Amino acid sequence: MNRVKKTDDSESNVCGELIDRKSADWKTYIHGFIDNVEKELRPSAPPKSRAALNEFRTRINRDHVKRRRKRFQNDLDKLLETDPVLHAATNRFMKKLLRETTKKLKISLKSIRASVKVLKSQKLARERAASKINSARN
Repeated sequence: MNRVKKTDDSESNVCGELIDRKSADWKTYIHGFIDNVEKELRPSAPPKSRAALNEFRTRINRDHVKRRRKRFQNDLDKLLETDPVLHAATNRFMKKLLRETTKKLKISLKSIRASVKVLKSQKLARERAASKINSARN
């Protein structure tokens, strides 16, 4: 939930606008996000950092109205930005997520390129067949 500067200098969540998701989807996503950040905490992380994440985990069930979700996300963003231990754990999680996503995108791109190659060869074959038919008619 780090913040990224847009070109118009406004801030936005890396994850996009989660507020518009259904309540159940939002809760699932936030639980997973907090769990993944917690997994990235070092064993030497101070107990107060883990306690802060647990406090947000308990707030998830209370903050289900859109307006309160926005406040929740802002509070979580602020915590993750101001607590150096949580900030580092969030960065580690986001880097892993980025690597996994990039890997999946490369695989998809490779598949798309193969499909385009097949489609181009099929188109070329159809054009050749049409050309032979036209030349046979003349």
